[in-house]
Formats: sequence, C-alpha cells, structure tokens
Amino acid sequence: MASVSSKGVVDVMGKVRLEAGVQEVPMSGVVFDRSGNAESVVTVESVGMADDVMDEVSKCFELLGEMDGKKEDFMRMMSGLEGIYPEMADHPALAEVRAFIISHASFSLSEQELAGFWG
Repeated sequence: MASVSSKGVVDVMGKVRLEAGVQEVPMSGVVFDRSGNAESVVTVESVGMADDVMDEVSKCFELLGEMDGKKEDFMRMMSGLEGIYPEMADHPALAEVRAFIISHASFSLSEQELAGFWG
C-alpha cells in the first residue's frame, strides 16, 4: 500500500536505504584534505581561498611581465594581496601558495622574503 507523506506526496517506494558505511552529512560538515595530512583538513568555505590567492598571484606575474616590472613591484603587489586575504596567514595551504610563488617567480626570493608573505 502507498502511504501519503505530510506534504501530500504519495510515497510508493519508501525511504532509500544507504549502503553500509555511508552516512548523510550537512554541507557544513564536508571537508577536504589537500595535503594527505589529517591535521590539515580544510573546510568547504576555505578550500577555494588558496586557489583564489594563486590565481591572483598569477595575475600579478602576468602584469609584471607586461609592464616589465621588478621584484620590488611584486613585493608591493603581494602586500596588497595580504590585505585582501588576511585569513591566508592561518590557512593549511599556505606552504602550497608559497611554493607556487617560488616556482613562478622570474626572480629569486630569499627564505625570509618568502616567509614574510602572510608571516
């Protein structure tokens, strides 16, 4: 026999039974582990921040290339990004962002300069 739910919808099949070991969680409970280290779990709300920062850094490098900018220009741009993304200072993907900067910079950065970004 079909049953009628409180919303007036006929429920012919009944509720779906989840497979063993599967559970429903709210979106706020979903997390991603970018590094393989369980201590660096990132929530859904902040997972895109590192990608956004790396995209902004890429744009800075493009602009530097177009205007024949120097290292000093990049340091000023990074100061602006630190003001836009202050949460990056405590973000688990900060090392990933710094590695991205090192791998894309056309000039050398000291460890101290690199550590100064969100440091």
